[in-house]
Amino acid sequence: VYWEPFVGSGRIMERITGCQRFGSDTNVHIIDLLKAIRSGWRPPRNVSVDDHKHWREQANAGVRDPMIGFVGHGCSFSGVFFGGFARNKRGSTDPNDNRAMQSRTSLFKQRPRLMDVSLRIRDFRKPFWGPRQPDVIYCDPPYAGTSAVGTDRKTKTDFPSDAFYEWCKIQASKGSVVLISEYTCPIKEAEVIWT
Repeated sequence: VYWEPFVGSGRIMERITGCQRFGSDTNVHIIDLLKAIRSGWRPPRNVSVDDHKHWREQANAGVRDPMIGFVGHGCSFSGVFFGGFARNKRGSTDPNDNRAMQSRTSLFKQRPRLMDVSLRIRDFRKPFWGPRQPDVIYCDPPYAGTSAVGTDRKTKTDFPSDAFYEWCKIQASKGSVVLISEYTCPIKEAEVIWT
């Protein structure tokens, strides 16, 4: 049993095979997007500046639609949620050289690798919904001191780091191998396995 409580775009999840997979995130738009892609939803090939503005307004109004995740992350500069409209490469006239087409292509490639993942919108502190305690929990939380990419538009220092590391210790004491992707870790018992 494998769980990612910060599944994000699912780029790590898609590479995990041979087990029951569970992914969760507090970002409703990412989970909505991944579920829609699995169900056969097809995002547009192009997104204009006006489209970007429209979907940002929809997100701010509390609308739930897979287009918000697609445009808000997939068509925005550096994947930061509506962090600025991502334009074509400078000087490019290729109609397929745009962020929407690149994101769309990537999602279609990813789709078959996510079909059997149980996806949920939830905070990491909520109880795991799988059949038993996960064997492996891979955590890619907001990195301390880096810019925000999520929907709350807060700085990543707002992430409850102390509670997160306590939670990690509890999960490890229950028998899970807990892997954390981060630049630093305050858990004394933790060991660096890759850098």
